[in-house]
Amino acid sequence: MTAKLIDGDYVKNGGSLEETEHMEELLQSLALAFAAERGCFYPNKDFGSDLSGAAGDLLYAAGRASQAVSGTDGVYVKSAEYSGGQYIITVVINNEERQVAVSK
Repeated sequence: MTAKLIDGDYVKNGGSLEETEHMEELLQSLALAFAAERGCFYPNKDFGSDLSGAAGDLLYAAGRASQAVSGTDGVYVKSAEYSGGQYIITVVINNEERQVAVSK
């Protein structure tokens, strides 16, 4: 388990950090990869996506999201939607479908 993040901030439970399960941890990592601008993370220029360049083109957004998770085993992007100023990326993780919201 790892510390839980919401909007980039750790979640506290009393005096300690709240922990999260593996699936939730993976979804947090995917949200970070989708939100980060590709090429701007110095140690790994392949980290992140270019969702900001999608400009509402859902096929482009799904492709960029797929590129962001290409090195993650068992994770596949199924679709992308744009609603309320954010992308909703539907991913399949080991045959389990989940959604990740990314504000852009």
